[in-house]
Amino acid sequence: MNFTRIPAIALSLGLLAGCQTMGDIFTGPLYDKLTPTDAEIAASTMQATLEKEGDGRSRSWTNTTSGNSGSVTVVATRVTEKGVFCRDYKETLNVGKESSTQSMTACRTDKGAWVWPE
Repeated sequence: MNFTRIPAIALSLGLLAGCQTMGDIFTGPLYDKLTPTDAEIAASTMQATLEKEGDGRSRSWTNTTSGNSGSVTVVATRVTEKGVFCRDYKETLNVGKESSTQSMTACRTDKGAWVWPE
């Protein structure tokens, strides 16, 4: 399923008020241990996964310099009662010998940016 073909949802101002941007969500287990390059690769992988992968599908990344890696798996896709396109997903980070998996939800604005409800 190619989600980039789904028409943008017209959002009224404030519909996604109280949401976080991608830069805001890079906190929590292991995020502070990622190199700047790791974070760039992880963000790019997340964007591509949320935009292009169907439910149950994953994309992985590896930074061969740092040895760190991760993956993003789309769990479910839905449209909220307010007409907002959202995706539930799991993100796994592997930093050194540590691993962390988080379940999160991201919603797409009418401009194509992903935001995370607080």
